[in-house]
Amino acid sequence: MSSESTPKTILLRGEGLMVEGTSTTAVTPGHLLAVSGTGVRTHNAEAGAAIPAFAIESLDGGYIDDVYASGDNVQYVFPQPGAVVYGWLEAGSNAAINANLYSAGNGQLKVVLGSEGGVIVGKAFEAVNNGLGSDPVRIKVLVGVAGYTAPV
Repeated sequence: MSSESTPKTILLRGEGLMVEGTSTTAVTPGHLLAVSGTGVRTHNAEAGAAIPAFAIESLDGGYIDDVYASGDNVQYVFPQPGAVVYGWLEAGSNAAINANLYSAGNGQLKVVLGSEGGVIVGKAFEAVNNGLGSDPVRIKVLVGVAGYTAPV
């Protein structure tokens, strides 16, 4: 993807509640977050319950690749249903358009396979093949279509 066609922001379409909180882990914009009374961190429960909250770039001139360190104030968004965010797809995942995505347990997302159960965070808004990749890649995610898939 060329620089001209690569998104420069995390919230691509729609609106959401913008919030700021102290990070208890390193966070990169696009990471799925877990929010608690002590701060925010990358979501760490694979396939676990998640209220979709995504780290965004600093609105004070930050970029989507700027990493927030533990202890930094992280800006994040609770996107409204139907919003599209620029998240992370874990290495080894191949997402077709409309594939169900859930937490990979590290702030990234992974594709729900037929034999797995989990809480759906969103759907792939584009096809991204990272099946042979060794690093996570960006993916456009349609949020607000949460659900649960039972293991087969």
